[in-house]
Amino acid sequence: MSASSWDPNEYRILTTYDSVEKIDISRNIQKEPWFIKLNPNGRIPVLVDRAREDFVVFETAAILLYLEQHYDPEKKLGFDPVSQPNDYSEMLQWMLWAVSIPGVWRDLVLMTRLL
Repeated sequence: MSASSWDPNEYRILTTYDSVEKIDISRNIQKEPWFIKLNPNGRIPVLVDRAREDFVVFETAAILLYLEQHYDPEKKLGFDPVSQPNDYSEMLQWMLWAVSIPGVWRDLVLMTRLL
């Protein structure tokens, strides 16, 4: 997985995954062609699942759901959408809220500094 040293979303992922390659975003490494092949948005985090033919997943919520789907068969980290539909829906709501809020605040701070 690729990570920087400050993005709050990457830490949500790092709690569930242990192999990390640091990406120095201050040098725009995430905008280099090799990284854009992994994530066309040129952003972190990105997960490359070596156990599944180097399958690539980007975006925090997508990575969390992917890890649960493929590596948590007992649903200890989440809920089954069929047998626990209400719990699963509530989990999605909070997960998507959690990954969107830091970006909104970051953008507000940046816009304030530019004004």
